[in-house]
Amino acid sequence: MAFNPNQITTTGTDDLTSPRQPFLRILRSGSPEIKKNREQYIEGAKEGDILFNPTKEVFESLEVIPLGFQSAYALWTPRTAGGGFQGNAPMSIKNDPQFQTKTIDNKKVDFFGELEAKRTIYCFLKFRNPTDSEWVDGVIGFASSEIRVAMNWQEKLAKNPHKGKCDNFLFNRSWTLTTMDDGNDYGDWKNWDIKDPVVLDFKKDEDILTMCNERIGDVEESKAALTSGGLPDQKALVTTPEVADTTPFDDDDNEPY
Repeated sequence: MAFNPNQITTTGTDDLTSPRQPFLRILRSGSPEIKKNREQYIEGAKEGDILFNPTKEVFESLEVIPLGFQSAYALWTPRTAGGGFQGNAPMSIKNDPQFQTKTIDNKKVDFFGELEAKRTIYCFLKFRNPTDSEWVDGVIGFASSEIRVAMNWQEKLAKNPHKGKCDNFLFNRSWTLTTMDDGNDYGDWKNWDIKDPVVLDFKKDEDILTMCNERIGDVEESKAALTSGGLPDQKALVTTPEVADTTPFDDDDNEPY
């Protein structure tokens, strides 16, 4: 039998613009995982590698299949106040009187009350673990300059490789996820690089396509849960250290804007 795309109930392309999540993130120059004098050090890890937080596995590249996107504002206690991830808020907070944009060190920075609000595009996906070839659930939080990478990817995903045969759906291709050099006037850093799409065949890749289709319902629930915790109480905020498997990216070593 071949995979039937007509059985898909949610295409995943509707939103092409935290609970504990299995985050993938880039190891950058400030990441403790590459510092031999830090407790979080991982032997062999280097700048530009991809870290899978739940298992602390490190990869140079991965085969990935996107299953859904969700935009939100990641809320952080400012570094000057100790730092710490405080949760996600819906994009609608931009219309709240507490939302404001300030200029700090000649850079535009968004705030929600006393919290820094970083626009983030979350991508829920499957990736093939190179160690055992098993498909694993993962999440990427694209922020700052990574937003541009996510939006470029979404533009490519909006083009239907099966045009004339069926409606477009998000998981009809696999992609190579790796990192690349990036930078601006403020500095240099590593950014995501998503390339080399491979169209999945309805017959040959039936098992992969079926796996993705069965996962879509859970992804939709995860997207809804992302901002369902309510907004943090500004008066009761507690400065907490970042927890590796609950935060979308490392604020401490995030690249310059």
